[in-house]
Amino acid sequence: MNRLVLRTVLLGALLVAIALMGVDKIKEWLLLYHQNTEITITSSLTNTSQPVVEEIQPLQLSSFLSAKVPKATGIGAIEVPSADIRLPVFSGLKNEELLIGAGTIFPEREPAKNNLVILGHYVGSQHFLFGSLNQVKVGDSVFLNYLGNNYEYKIVEKKVIDERDIQVMQETKTPELTLLTCDSTNATSNRICVKASLVNTKELSIFPNDKTMNKRYLTKPKAPSNQLIVSSIGLIFLLILFSWFIWMMTGRKKD
Repeated sequence: MNRLVLRTVLLGALLVAIALMGVDKIKEWLLLYHQNTEITITSSLTNTSQPVVEEIQPLQLSSFLSAKVPKATGIGAIEVPSADIRLPVFSGLKNEELLIGAGTIFPEREPAKNNLVILGHYVGSQHFLFGSLNQVKVGDSVFLNYLGNNYEYKIVEKKVIDERDIQVMQETKTPELTLLTCDSTNATSNRICVKASLVNTKELSIFPNDKTMNKRYLTKPKAPSNQLIVSSIGLIFLLILFSWFIWMMTGRKKD
């Protein structure tokens, strides 16, 4: 009887531990699912709904399960080649849209004249959303298509700030780009802040035309599906192996 109780307790603890370790993998699978969202890129704010700025919460598993975004309309796209970031940009901050792209808190600002602020989620994986933003370096390029116009920036600063430091989002007299994301998947007051200066507004080959923009972002963004599958299989294998080990150890007769 004692042996049975011990087995039950150990297996229960194991399942809880594996479940906690596997939450991030489940989130990644659900992120892959949401990448099937049909995204249209528009060049006019009048073609989008009134910008909504919701309180941004850490992404919990319930957020992924409850989100329903069959279609979405973006106002541009951002690419950071050095960090392998390629995302649509939405007007405002809606939690559901932030599962598939980035949002701008001041969509009416003109990138050629002001400080454009773009926010994205950090989900614990460098392959999704702004998960690899902390990998950029000063001097790296950032490409932005915004309301039909193309912009090229050079990163001039990367730092960790407090969430209450709203100075980085203030209007400026010179054109700049501010990218923000959390530094942890859990609730945190720290934000990774990347500042970039505008260096080019000419036609960029990375964003040739609206037709190409729509083609790029109506399709599923690049995702590490093979790596995700392998790591998930590995997690399941460890669960089975560890369960067998505990079962065998607790099943031995006392000497």
